[in-house]
Amino acid sequence: MQTQIQTVQTVEIKSMIAQGATYENTCLALVMLMPDNVRAMNSFFLSRAGQYTSITYKRDCKVLKSCIDAIVKVTTSIFRVGVEYNNIGRVITSHNNGEVAKEGLDKGNYKLSPILYFSMNTGKFRFAIAPTFNTNVMRIAKYYRNGVEINKEDLYGELASSEMSIDDMAKANRPCNRKSEDSEALLLTFNPEGIIDYH
Repeated sequence: MQTQIQTVQTVEIKSMIAQGATYENTCLALVMLMPDNVRAMNSFFLSRAGQYTSITYKRDCKVLKSCIDAIVKVTTSIFRVGVEYNNIGRVITSHNNGEVAKEGLDKGNYKLSPILYFSMNTGKFRFAIAPTFNTNVMRIAKYYRNGVEINKEDLYGELASSEMSIDDMAKANRPCNRKSEDSEALLLTFNPEGIIDYH
């Protein structure tokens, strides 16, 4: 599954920028080069316009140096997709009362849609997706060692401490709560290559 712009295409975009291409023209060129599956995700997420959506995503776990195996975490949870950061009520209030200043994107980052960004530094796309603060929503997490499912408890001696604090040393299946690291953020970022399924 191709989710990145090819290196040669990134070089061409950087050349355009060096020759004075505007931000808008750069964004247009990046949209034209967007892989079909990223384009499909972007269209689907935007069409949901803040509705609850199930997303299954995977990522490599951080492990201790002594661990030589590939440990992957696959999580399914409910998120609100198609939500633009500047349209979130808490953000609007913070901007209006001066608590939070409106800031632009870091250099080398381009906003291609209200929820899709591209980093020229990494050559990767990322989606901004809102977490669900509903404590009744279940997050289902599964762990795999070299492609074989394994209980998280069997990995305690191999996972980095940051992995253990994220899940509170709990079992893989647990309800979401506002005190978790994920639920404190107004928006989370997902690389398209990590998204396995969405509906």
